[in-house]
Amino acid sequence: MITGYSIFLITAAVVTALLAVYTGWQRRQAIRSTTGIVLLLIAIALYLSGYGMELASTDLAGMLFWSRIQYFGIASIPPLLLIVVLGYTNQTRHLSPAVLAVLSIIPVITLVLVLTQNPLHYQTVSVDTSLPFPRLAFTPGVWYFVNTWYLFTSQAVGVALLVRAFYKNTQPLYKKQILIMAIGVIAPFIAFILYLAGLSPVPHLDLVPFALVITATASFIGILSFRLFDLVPITHSVILQRIPVGVMVVDDLERVTKVNPAAEAAFGLAPGEGIGQLAALLTEQFPELPAILRHARPGIETEIRYGNKHFTFEVVHLGDEDDRPVGGVLLIRDISLWRQTEEVLLRRTDELEVANRQLALISAITRHDISNHLVVISGYLDLLLEDQLTPAQAGVVELVQDAASRVGQMVTFMRDYQAIGTSAPVWTDLRCITEQATAEVALGNVQIENLLPAIEVLADPLIKKVITTLFENAIRHGKTVTRILLSAKTDPAGFTIVCEDDGGGVEADKKERIFERGYGSNTGLGLFLAREILAITGMTIAETGIPGVGARFEIQVPPERYRTQS
Repeated sequence: MITGYSIFLITAAVVTALLAVYTGWQRRQAIRSTTGIVLLLIAIALYLSGYGMELASTDLAGMLFWSRIQYFGIASIPPLLLIVVLGYTNQTRHLSPAVLAVLSIIPVITLVLVLTQNPLHYQTVSVDTSLPFPRLAFTPGVWYFVNTWYLFTSQAVGVALLVRAFYKNTQPLYKKQILIMAIGVIAPFIAFILYLAGLSPVPHLDLVPFALVITATASFIGILSFRLFDLVPITHSVILQRIPVGVMVVDDLERVTKVNPAAEAAFGLAPGEGIGQLAALLTEQFPELPAILRHARPGIETEIRYGNKHFTFEVVHLGDEDDRPVGGVLLIRDISLWRQTEEVLLRRTDELEVANRQLALISAITRHDISNHLVVISGYLDLLLEDQLTPAQAGVVELVQDAASRVGQMVTFMRDYQAIGTSAPVWTDLRCITEQATAEVALGNVQIENLLPAIEVLADPLIKKVITTLFENAIRHGKTVTRILLSAKTDPAGFTIVCEDDGGGVEADKKERIFERGYGSNTGLGLFLAREILAITGMTIAETGIPGVGARFEIQVPPERYRTQS
């Protein structure tokens, strides 16, 4: 006998089953966290479909068959409901295999008794035709009341857990999620009470399946609109248990009210030890702790060494709504590894500084000795040229003089390169160092036009060497150079210094090679050294001129490395 009740329940069962499939598919990447809700929806679908078909049946055999089908859902809903709520409230640590086994005992026994028609569940069964629709009438057995108590208790526990989570959580999204879940749990809970009390609007009609439609609808709305079971809150207790920072909470009398595992490890406490005791008595190895708790300023860390361990302590003072002190939170960080690493680095740094000083001393002595010998060699070569030499002999002497000059330049390069980065960068006036470089270079007939603005750059003190090198290269390799122009421009990338001349320029295939060490017709060290000096403070240099028109060098200065002179 098809009734509106049966059509409604069967339709709701199909929709609920589809929702279970949808949820499982959408959350398949995190199936472990959604298994409970998927199984719960399947159990609800079985309950709805079984009861709907029972109401549509007219004979006892059909009613009993569909009653068995619905009990696959009825028996499964209580433990699954607890699993879903415990999972959402981050209390799955309670769901050990032993607990799951205990939760399954009553459902399994109930299902076995129903399937075998044991009188412990239904003592007698019959078809009641006195109502507008036929129904399965029964006399409950002892186990029916056991299962009823189990259903009632599981729903009550689920409601209590959600109420507790609602008041402990402060995030609006999570509060909405909890309300949605609470509606889904409370609706069948109320329907169950009304059914047991005989207060159903339709006599003897089980209201729980109809209320479970509300549960399925609430789940659907929560999943689609509030990311239910996708984004779930993490409880404070889970955070405290897992974070590597020690946390000790004390009240206004400095008694310990909470301590996490990291703090227990720092203070050498057993799990749970010291709750309710004075913090000072638990931490005798840190006599400074009481003073830190009472007088530490927020945001200020105090470091204490105990044996080979290093700790920092920070206090966050707590107040009530009227800002009266009610206690504090002590944050403890074990920085022993960091300190040990720092000590190793400092020791290695000291060793490197000693080695560098030794190398610098050896290098300085060597350069000094080489320079002295070069002076002697140059003197003897000059004397040889004063003698009556054949052209061939004079040519050989000039070659030796050139080689000696190159050795001298290399010694100078060694001195300058060793000095790179040894001094801290300083703010340098661009116009000033350009004028100094102009005075140091033999310009001949070449004119220097300085259009640089009043700008300072943060650079290695050797930056003047860069300007000098650019001038010398222009004069030496530009051949027809008569004018060198210095200017600047500002763009989103920073500040650009431009040095350009009217000489022959640089061929396209040599624009990058000229910065390589040893490349060029002279020493091949000038531009290489210039790039290294600039790189110390993040500057770059590139040749961007047009061959045949003139060389153009652009020095890019990062935005934070230049400023306008005040």
